[in-house]
Amino acid sequence: MQDKIKSLENNIINNLCSELPDAFWHRKRHMISLPYEKKFTKQNIPTKARPIQMNHELMEHCKKEIGELLCNDSNSILTKDVKNLASKQIFAR
Repeated sequence: MQDKIKSLENNIINNLCSELPDAFWHRKRHMISLPYEKKFTKQNIPTKARPIQMNHELMEHCKKEIGELLCNDSNSILTKDVKNLASKQIFAR
C-alpha cells in the first residue's frame, strides 16, 4: 500500500506540478548584450522636442489655460484647517 501511495505521489509531482509555474519553475532565459559606442554623448540622443518661439497672443492664451487649471480657494470644511494652520505659521514668524 505504501508503494502505491508513493508511486501516486511521484506521478502527481512529475506530471501535474511540472506544468504549473512556481518559484522554482525554470523559464527560458535570454541574455543580450548592448553595443558600446565610444563617441556617445547626451547631445546625440535624438528627441522630438524642439523649442518654439511664442508670440504675445500664444503667451497670453497659455497663461490663461494655466490659470484655469490651478487650484482655487475652496469653502470646503476639509480645507479650512489647512488654511488656518498655514496662516498661523505665517503670523508666528
